[in-house]
Amino acid sequence: QITHTACGGQYASGECKGSDNPWWSVDLGANYNVNKIQIWNRTDCCSERLTNFRIWTKSSTSDWEEFSPGAKTYNSAEQYPLNFTGNKQARYVMIQLTGKGVFLSLAEVKVFGSN
Repeated sequence: QITHTACGGQYASGECKGSDNPWWSVDLGANYNVNKIQIWNRTDCCSERLTNFRIWTKSSTSDWEEFSPGAKTYNSAEQYPLNFTGNKQARYVMIQLTGKGVFLSLAEVKVFGSN
């Protein structure tokens, strides 16, 4: 299954508008020492949508922090999965695009860590 953020309204033509700064998140259920996050982009179409994104983490008691600092952009020459490493205490993981009228589409996300 592929995730896709919702329409942020419609243009006069009836075409779906994207959302502003759309995001996807997961609750891991408890705090873990997260050290790697893997992301698979869509391969059927629309792979260019995964551009200017950031990966955020948050523990049960902290504010959101960037897992791997800096905006990331999908490069068609990259192999899957896209690998990001860091060292954060996290219960929540969020992937967020920066932009207006954009769509976030993901095929798979894996989070690795330990108690």
